[in-house]
Amino acid sequence: MLDSQPGALRKVKQMIARPFPLLALTLTLPLWLVAWGGAGSPGFFVLYRAPKLAALQVLLWLLLLALAWHGPGLPSWRRLGRDPVLALTALFLAYGALSLLWAPVAENGFYELCQWLPLLLLLAALRHWLQRDPKLADRIIRIAVLALVPVLLISVLQRLHPLPWLPAIAPQLGVAHASLLGYKNPLALTLLGQIFLLAYLAFGRERPRPVWLALLAFEIILLTTLRSRTVMVALLLTAAAGSVLLVLRGRRRQGAVLAVVGLVFISLLASLPAARQRAATIPTLLGDYWSSDRGVYFRNTLAMVRQHSAGVGLGNWQSVYPVFRSHDRYRSFDDEFRVRRAHSDHVQILGETGWPGLLCWLLLLAWALAASLRAGPRALFIGLQILALGLAMGTDYVLDLPYSKLQLVVLLALLPGPREGAAASGRRALRWLVPLAAGGILLALSLALKSHRGAHFQAAFEHQRSDARELGESFARLPGHDKTFHRHLLALAQLRWQDGEPRGARDAAWRALELHPYDPTTLRLLAILTRPQDPLAAAALEDGAAYVLHEATNGYRKPYPRRPSEDSFGE
Repeated sequence: MLDSQPGALRKVKQMIARPFPLLALTLTLPLWLVAWGGAGSPGFFVLYRAPKLAALQVLLWLLLLALAWHGPGLPSWRRLGRDPVLALTALFLAYGALSLLWAPVAENGFYELCQWLPLLLLLAALRHWLQRDPKLADRIIRIAVLALVPVLLISVLQRLHPLPWLPAIAPQLGVAHASLLGYKNPLALTLLGQIFLLAYLAFGRERPRPVWLALLAFEIILLTTLRSRTVMVALLLTAAAGSVLLVLRGRRRQGAVLAVVGLVFISLLASLPAARQRAATIPTLLGDYWSSDRGVYFRNTLAMVRQHSAGVGLGNWQSVYPVFRSHDRYRSFDDEFRVRRAHSDHVQILGETGWPGLLCWLLLLAWALAASLRAGPRALFIGLQILALGLAMGTDYVLDLPYSKLQLVVLLALLPGPREGAAASGRRALRWLVPLAAGGILLALSLALKSHRGAHFQAAFEHQRSDARELGESFARLPGHDKTFHRHLLALAQLRWQDGEPRGARDAAWRALELHPYDPTTLRLLAILTRPQDPLAAAALEDGAAYVLHEATNGYRKPYPRRPSEDSFGE
């Protein structure tokens, strides 16, 4: 078939079919994808997250198909029991899937599992591939590092010549950089997710490499300007631990250089007034951790897990948090703002999967670090990279970012594996992989389209544009779920109500409540919509809204507001 095609087209098809070019594309292309429009301007930059998620999903499934068809194949499932990395990752995700049986919003868990499933398969395939071709590891590391370079150059360009279509990522903090990754946290955490891989390329081998050293210096300078306290702490602690470990392993020169990396970072922080002021708040924040926003979320999550020791369900922290605010209940939670993340992956995993899920997760990280200590310098730097991300996960939302999930999976895949492995299942895997990939790709594309229309609808709604209702109805008809879609449904309910359609408004509002069961704004709107036909139900809904906002501290202790019978409503 390929031989009958024109030369250029045949080469493109061969490149796409081969696993390594697709892997390089998967690590590179999602960083560039953005969506446009909204906020009253056709050139406004929106949705830095959703297009990247869709691209990752599509490329991951295509990569898995290429690995099964043209590459080394996929490993046998029997290998799970012989590979602790695969076994612990699969166990953690299997328990997360099981938790959907009791999750209040199963869609939130399904949204997470759709991201994790191709990543789990990729982890298995990469570990199998690397076992057959160990030289591939350095190629993957180089691609992972270089993939981010064009994105970083955009930030530098913004300093020299502001880009009107790409706003500064944290103007309220004085960070004037632009970034295709959006807000400063995604850029800082993505940089942190490769900085020690870059250190390995720069000086972790036999002789220093000037090009990689220059890139390392550039990224360290850029990190200081992003003013992320999480990254400051994670980078410095990991650099200190790495320098000690390298010295103990007899690699004094590399240990000294890594110590210098940490000292240079400290010097840069001290020399830049804005970064120095930001860093100066770290001791106060750590000393008063329990009163900080992270500490408050942690304390309330502990209250959550005391009632639900098995967890509240994968992806459901935001759904249940409103009724477990026993400490500082108005911190990041009021009539206008609802906190959506625990700002700590470890804390969020504890709340969503309980003690069993947290144990699997911590065992995975601990085994990864232990395995890196038993092998050569490359494995040690990979372990340090995992340590840096693990530390960042303590006070930030690394796993909430699709690309950071991919970074972690690639790191786990690069760890030393078992010497013996089961034979590849090869093309036999296509029997189940093709329909799975087709479903995953269609779902990803639908979600991307729905997210894009949802963003345009929200902008039109906020600016009271005439096309807002049409955009809202188009959004509602598309399949797919994101953990923010309840807000769009709430806006659609308000538009239907304004247009004299009470039944349609109630349907949208009840659907919004199903996706966020303890949202006071939705409960209050439903009370208003219900009062003419069922005053008692309306009173229960109003009481529920007040209870969630002002009284709930240990779960929802009232009868949940019932949905009135549709027979009681007339148009």
